[in-house]
Amino acid sequence: MKKSTQKAVVIGAGIASIAAAAAGAYFLTSTKKGKKVSKKAIAWAGKAKKEVVAEMKKLEAVNQKAYGQVVDEVTKKYKELKNVDVKDVMEFSKELKGHWNGIKKEIENKLKSKPVAKKKAVAKKKVSKKK
Repeated sequence: MKKSTQKAVVIGAGIASIAAAAAGAYFLTSTKKGKKVSKKAIAWAGKAKKEVVAEMKKLEAVNQKAYGQVVDEVTKKYKELKNVDVKDVMEFSKELKGHWNGIKKEIENKLKSKPVAKKKAVAKKKVSKKK
């Protein structure tokens, strides 16, 4: 696997595992408003998280600025929807951005822990001399 492809896979896994779980769960369960609108929010928050992950996989260089831009682009769409409160989207965006350090650590750990493919040892046949 090419290094850039490997990095994209790791990035997707890191973002999906941290941002999606932490921010989404926090927003829906910890805020008063989140508890009230959780059914509606689950739908758009889930879609937004998937879109953020998809956009991040497309990037070659992943850093805090790029992550913030992707979150802003994705959440901008949801601010314009009639059935979604702008304040909820802004709070969700803030939560996603707040998890950058965790995402960064996850990406670094996954890149470090990827095993390097080693060449297989080929067994050599012993050739016996004829007497």
